[in-house]
Amino acid sequence: MEPALQEALLPKYIAIEGPIGVGKTTLAHKIAETFNYDVFLEQPTENPFLKSFYRNPKQSALATQLFFLFQRMQQIEDLKQRSLFEPVRVADFLIQKDRLFAEVTLSDEEMGLYDKVYEHLTLDAPSPDLVIYLQAPVEVLLDRINKRGNPDEKFLTVDYLERLNDAYSKFFLYFENAPLLIINASDIDLESGLINIRPNSARRLKNKTSERVLPLVGYAKQALEQNLTQADDEWLFPQYIKSGHCYATHASNAVNKWLKKDFGGFTAHSLRHTFRDRLRAVECPMDMIDQIGGWKSITSIGNSYGRGFTMDQHRQYLQKIMIT
Repeated sequence: MEPALQEALLPKYIAIEGPIGVGKTTLAHKIAETFNYDVFLEQPTENPFLKSFYRNPKQSALATQLFFLFQRMQQIEDLKQRSLFEPVRVADFLIQKDRLFAEVTLSDEEMGLYDKVYEHLTLDAPSPDLVIYLQAPVEVLLDRINKRGNPDEKFLTVDYLERLNDAYSKFFLYFENAPLLIINASDIDLESGLINIRPNSARRLKNKTSERVLPLVGYAKQALEQNLTQADDEWLFPQYIKSGHCYATHASNAVNKWLKKDFGGFTAHSLRHTFRDRLRAVECPMDMIDQIGGWKSITSIGNSYGRGFTMDQHRQYLQKIMIT
């Protein structure tokens, strides 16, 4: 495909949305790095009322929300001014999210005042060419919030995050202002570079050992990050999803056809054999190889004892065999 055509297919302005801790900023940085986009990020540390809001939401909610509204509108104005010189950009916020947060945190009286300000300021806000909405359950959000270690965010409650999640779901249920891509971010942690392989509504796994968490490295990580921006469905490969069921054999057949034509009769299953051989060649422990590949270990019953290997140890060996 010609480079000019590839650029034409990419959205010029992407907005990423989702609740606190879901991975908006991380994905924005990844998109910016992959496609050389200019990045516009929220600046929560500049809000002088935010610390007080985390500790006492009712007391500081209105001041906190109005500061964010003014800040985001200033960023939108900057974006419009710079559009002639930087034609592609990605933001980790959508201006409409400000009112969404306000509805969760403000009283009825405060909401009336907020609405008057909001309607005046947002009249000329540009619409993105693509909105990416990242979803994750509250337990995943709390885990990621705790991992990033912001001391002020420790005051966030389960109730607040549940109400925020519910508000996001309702907002995007009727969203029609721009093309919308909804992604379940529960199984992909771009901040830590991890993917969670587990059963879902479309496909079960072969056995318990198939369920695992793995680091993403090399081309696998790059391909996933790129597909997240170009997918037009909740599934990364929607062509293999029919009536809510994943037809994995169709994907294998497509890979097999390509491999047999250009690589002397190899099949998709050959990749798993090669993968195991490459890990052996770098002296990866056998029980770690079994864990990474989702194979049931036959080497020793003792392999099931203890905590096993860390993600950093998995990543170390995967990086040794990745193709650069």
